[in-house]
Amino acid sequence: MTVLVTGGCGYIGAHVVHALHQAGERVVVVDDLSYGKPARIEGARLYGIDIAAPGAGDRLAEILNAEDVDSVIHFAARKQVGESVEKPLWYYQQNINGMLNVLTGMTQSK
Repeated sequence: MTVLVTGGCGYIGAHVVHALHQAGERVVVVDDLSYGKPARIEGARLYGIDIAAPGAGDRLAEILNAEDVDSVIHFAARKQVGESVEKPLWYYQQNINGMLNVLTGMTQSK
């Protein structure tokens, strides 16, 4: 099985990537690296993508197909409290559009 983990270079995502590796699963990570660290993903394939950006759903569909992904675990989201209070609409756009692009990619893939 191949699992795509969005936000896989972040703290929680990296722990899930590690657990999946331990279970013998193949892992592909999508992360914009705004807070995540590539060294955390133990050699998983990394795609540096902002999932909230226009066109990200199409790009995710391409990755899902190219990597023969069977399942998706979605951790990519903005979560800084202070920043979210300062820019609530931007946070909404980032987190909702990111999720919509993940769903778009999943529905457009094979």
